Amino acid sequence: MYTKNGKEECDSFFDKLNKVFDPGATVAAADLPKSISMVTSTTWAWGDDSKLKCASVTPNGLAMWKYLAAGEIVWYLLEMRTLRSAVHTIMQKDSSGTQELLDYVTGLTLDSLAVLQEHGCNVLHATQAAGQLLFVPAGWVCAEMCSRGVLVYGLRRTMIFNSEISAENYEQLIGCHSVDGKAVDKMKEALDLMRPIEDD
Repeated sequence: MYTKNGKEECDSFFDKLNKVFDPGATVAAADLPKSISMVTSTTWAWGDDSKLKCASVTPNGLAMWKYLAAGEIVWYLLEMRTLRSAVHTIMQKDSSGTQELLDYVTGLTLDSLAVLQEHGCNVLHATQAAGQLLFVPAGWVCAEMCSRGVLVYGLRRTMIFNSEISAENYEQLIGCHSVDGKAVDKMKEALDLMRPIEDD
């Protein structure tokens, strides 16, 4: 997005959306380290291949608004802390990296997804049409498939949401990234900001 070419309007759109949360539930950009505030204060335009079918985590693993301007997408959102636990039980192993989990989710069928849910994985399903908005919490895995349209595109913005459950899921994602040998220093900074401040 470029200044005086749609950026201001798009930024304002997401700034207003963040106000649906209780005051203090989101971390203001002014309170963030520069390395993180650049991510959360930027509105991104995105586009998908109409044949897309994949599993991924959100940018930097943070909570995300995703607005769809054209096309249609089928989503399965999987909570990281329950996904990781369920996969470890099913595969009978103690740890897994992010890529291994994403490969596992990409290969799921409706039957194997049901088995995953039987083992305690929290799964949300949605079909997003043009003009609709999707919110993805921090640390969740997104399985998506374009189901309609040749042009599939929209806008997205990441954010830090103050929530202990978000922090737990994000911490699990950090653990997965660590297994893969990825740098997690900036993620740990975000994790500290994500934990609700306890009253004295």
